[in-house]
Amino acid sequence: MKKGIIIQILTYAIPIIVVLYILNVVLKRMGLIQSGREKRNTREEKAGAKEIVTTDYLKSDYHKGKSFTPMADSLLKKYAKQLGAALRFWGTDEPLVFSTFKSLSNKMNVSQVSEMYYKIYQEDLRAALVNDLNNEDLATVNEIIDSLPKR
Repeated sequence: MKKGIIIQILTYAIPIIVVLYILNVVLKRMGLIQSGREKRNTREEKAGAKEIVTTDYLKSDYHKGKSFTPMADSLLKKYAKQLGAALRFWGTDEPLVFSTFKSLSNKMNVSQVSEMYYKIYQEDLRAALVNDLNNEDLATVNEIIDSLPKR
């Protein structure tokens, strides 16, 4: 009797284990799941990324109290939504992120767009960039922001 139950259990368990193993391999290759080592590496990379994006201009309140010509709300919404589209959906559209920052007139506009991004998405733009971009792309964003005039 016990031998028959064990055979029945194995008859159902082995195909399930095989399917789960194949599913695990496919999901890893698609990048949808990570091993423990990959998770640690990702955490370490993100910690390094935080050091790359250090500019104060990404702070949503940096522009407040400073004298400069503010950007129209319609443009702020346009740029914030462009960044949202580039960062929030399946995959990241790095060229759209770069071109959006290049479209800004000055560093104060970066802070204004950051504030609008937060108003629309309830998420800090700097955190979204760190979460979605690799270190090389974050460095590119920093270079673009640094190249803009201050006001």
